Amino acid sequence: MSNRPDGVILTAGYSSRMSRFKPLCLIGGELLIDRVVRLMREGGVERIYAVTGYKADLLEDRLRRQNVTPLFNERFDEGMYSSVQRGVQGLSADSPGFLMLPVDYPFVLGETMGKLMERFIAGPADVIYPVCEDRKGHPPVIRSSLYGDILSGSGEGGLRKLLNNPRYSREFLSVDDGGILYDTDTDAALEEMISRFGDRIG
Repeated sequence: MSNRPDGVILTAGYSSRMSRFKPLCLIGGELLIDRVVRLMREGGVERIYAVTGYKADLLEDRLRRQNVTPLFNERFDEGMYSSVQRGVQGLSADSPGFLMLPVDYPFVLGETMGKLMERFIAGPADVIYPVCEDRKGHPPVIRSSLYGDILSGSGEGGLRKLLNNPRYSREFLSVDDGGILYDTDTDAALEEMISRFGDRIG
């Protein structure tokens, strides 16, 4: 059994606030979905899963070519929590935990994900959050001890409410990585983030 957390990319949404299908937006000549996969690999994530939904047919072959396991969420119109549940359902039986990263966080450093994995391996916390500028960001790392509760949860209040349950132990890892704080949920946000993190595009 591996002690390294898996990676789950959430990419099932409608991209309703963008003029384009978000996972296939370009950042410096690289598709957003490809970038997120690459950054996870740079962080040392070995097994990567991507939860698909809207326009899944445009992604699944591409994901498989990168040795990423696509997991289609038939309930993607119910929102992100249903995609988290689908991701947990699709993980290998020996999964010790997973990093959860929405596809619209393409500027998280691979180094940051590597540090989160190291902290996960070193300690028993149920949930580990990266923190920058005194703010929590993505991706959290969630231990397998929470899988049952995630799958049985109603989704009311989203994953955030579930993770805030006081019976779970939490750890906060300080990182010098503003990319954990900002998503690219609109065209304007994407352009702003490309300007803000232009030095990370190569």
